Amino acid sequence: MGQPGYAYIKAQVFGFLKRHGPPKTVSSLRYRIGLAMFCLPIIFAWALIYISAFIPGFDHNPVAWPLGGDILLVTSLFVLGGNF
Repeated sequence: MGQPGYAYIKAQVFGFLKRHGPPKTVSSLRYRIGLAMFCLPIIFAWALIYISAFIPGFDHNPVAWPLGGDILLVTSLFVLGGNF
């Protein structure tokens, strides 16, 4: 492949990410929703130590809750936009 092949693949991948990535500016409502989506998993992860006994089904599948929080956190970065 060599250096030209690597440069071509790199240009294709980063071009795709640039087209489908977060926009540069977002509306105020979208920013607030994204900020809530960003803060909720962090607060929930901090409180999970104390409230895990009250969550139904947490003992049987403890991986699903943190995995959902991680997905929500990554998704919030796309909702927040490029200026975040």
